Amino acid sequence: GKGPGVPKYNKTAMKWNRLAAEQGNARNHYRLGDRYAYGDGVTSDQVIAKNWYRRARNQSDDDADIDHDILETEKFTIGLDCFQDGKFEIAFGEWEILARHGFSFNNGRSQFRLGEMYKNGQGVEEDLVASFMWYDIAASQGVEEAEDNRDMLARRMTPSQLQTARKRAREFLPE
Repeated sequence: GKGPGVPKYNKTAMKWNRLAAEQGNARNHYRLGDRYAYGDGVTSDQVIAKNWYRRARNQSDDDADIDHDILETEKFTIGLDCFQDGKFEIAFGEWEILARHGFSFNNGRSQFRLGEMYKNGQGVEEDLVASFMWYDIAASQGVEEAEDNRDMLARRMTPSQLQTARKRAREFLPE
């Protein structure tokens, strides 16, 4: 993102973008999504970006659809690259954003990856309950591998760990 020296015209452009966006203009929803996605005139914030893209998408803005999917794919790929380079904390951070905020494109895959990382203690403390929870959520998104891993993990867990993990997965899913 841009540091403290954000040009003044950006702040003015942001103001007009936001005003237009609040009037329900899909094109401006899309532009605002871009600004938040790339930290242009504002602090980069993928969650806010996603919300503006969604608003544009709800008005069937094809560009917003494409950009939203590209953003998700990029985040997932950054996660993969970092994971392969042994930068587990960064990979975990990228995938956690996708997994927690219901990004559609790579959602189940990101949740599966978090299950793996919790199981193996990569980039995060080993946590069988969290691992089971993410596998369970990924399985509900149709990731077959997650189902197998979840079932194998269950054999290593106590009944109370299993109960907690299932409860957390249920609480997460309705979102």
